[in-house]
Amino acid sequence: MTNDIGAQLVSALLQNQNNFAPILGFSLTNENARELDFSVHNKELQKYSNAEDYTNTLDHEHFIW
Repeated sequence: MTNDIGAQLVSALLQNQNNFAPILGFSLTNENARELDFSVHNKELQKYSNAEDYTNTLDHEHFIW
């Protein structure tokens, strides 16, 4: 039964996706935002001893993370 509720939620979200407004007042795009991958599969992250060292290399002034 839980699976049915999840499927109904996904369906409702997909059907109404054009009715949502950006919570920041503007839409996030590839030009103004970046996705962070902190998984063990991230080859770039493996170059750093910890996640904080990695995040310190990112451009916090011009992007929303």
